[in-house]
Amino acid sequence: LYLKNKLLEKIYILLSKAQKALLIKEDIKKGKIIINSKFSSRRGNILFDELPIYEGSHIITIDDASSPDLDGAFSIDKTGGIYILDVYISDTPSFLIKNNEVMNEAYNRGNTLYLTLDNNKRYYIDMIPPFLSHTYLSLEKSLVGENHPKNVIKFNFIFGDNGELYSSSVSRVRTIINKNITPTDAQALLESYNCDKSSYSIKTLQELAIKVISNSQDDLYKTINPKVALSLIAFPSILVNYYIGRESEFAIYRENGIYTRNNKGIYTSSVTPLRKFVSDINLMFFLQQKEVAMYPNKKLYWFQDNIDEVIIHLNEKDMISKYANSNGQFVKKYLK
Repeated sequence: LYLKNKLLEKIYILLSKAQKALLIKEDIKKGKIIINSKFSSRRGNILFDELPIYEGSHIITIDDASSPDLDGAFSIDKTGGIYILDVYISDTPSFLIKNNEVMNEAYNRGNTLYLTLDNNKRYYIDMIPPFLSHTYLSLEKSLVGENHPKNVIKFNFIFGDNGELYSSSVSRVRTIINKNITPTDAQALLESYNCDKSSYSIKTLQELAIKVISNSQDDLYKTINPKVALSLIAFPSILVNYYIGRESEFAIYRENGIYTRNNKGIYTSSVTPLRKFVSDINLMFFLQQKEVAMYPNKKLYWFQDNIDEVIIHLNEKDMISKYANSNGQFVKKYLK
C-alpha cells in the first residue's frame, strides 16, 4: 500500500490538469465516482465539552460573505513592542470523535465540494451535515441574535517587535466571536482612519505579518510567498500549519499539492476542519500529543495504522474536489 501511494503521488504530479479532469469525468459518468448530496447519518448528538470561557480581546473572522462555514478566527494585541496573537480554530475534531456516524461520513466525503454553476451561483455539498457545519460548529458571530460561546482550539503566538517568534502554545476553550467581516471589509479597514477595535486588529495583524516576513531569521518564514503571507486570511493559518508541522509526532503533510507522509515542507492542512477531513486528523493527533485533549486511542490508532490507505483516500477526494469546483454544472447532473 505504501508503494502504491508513492506511485499514485508520482502519477498525480506527472499528469496534466486536463488529463486528471478527463479521468475524473469518465469515472463520474461510469458511476465509479459517486457524489452524495444527502447525508445517511442520523442527526448526531449535539453535546459539547464544557470548556473554560476565554474572554479574548476583539475576536474576528475574515471570510467571504457567501461562505457558510467559518473555520477560523483571530485576536491580536500589542503591548510594549510584544505582539500577542491568538488564532481560533473550530473544535470540530472533538465533536466528531464523539459522533461516530457523522465522523465516518465526513471521512468518506473527505472535503466540502464547492460547485460553481452556469448562473455563477455556488452550490455546496458539505463534508459535515449543514445544521452542524453552518451553525453549531461554524465560528459565526451569533445564533438567533445572541452571543453564544463557541468551542475552539486556541493557538497562542507571542512575537517580538522584530517579528521573532518567542513562544507558541495550544489549548481548548469556549469563546465568543465578536465580528465576522469579509476580505473586502478588511481591506477597507486597512485603508481607513478608523480607530475602532476591528480596525486596530486588522492593522496590527498586517503590521505583524510584514515584520515576520521581512525581518524574521526563521528560514521557514523566508520561504513563504510574501503575497500569500500578507493575506489577512492566510497569515494566521500559516502560523498554525507550521507550528503543528514542526512539533507533530504524527501528521499528514502537504507537498506539491498532494497529501503525504513527508514532512520536508513541514506544511500541514490543519485549519479547515469543517471543510477538509485531513485537518481533523492533524488536529486530533496534535491535541492528544500536547495532552490538551484525550481521545479514544483506538480511533486515533486506526488512522495511524492505516496511514497509506488514508492518504490515498484523501488525495482521491481532493482531486474530485478540485474538479467539482471547476466543473460544477457537470457534477451537479450526476449527484445522488
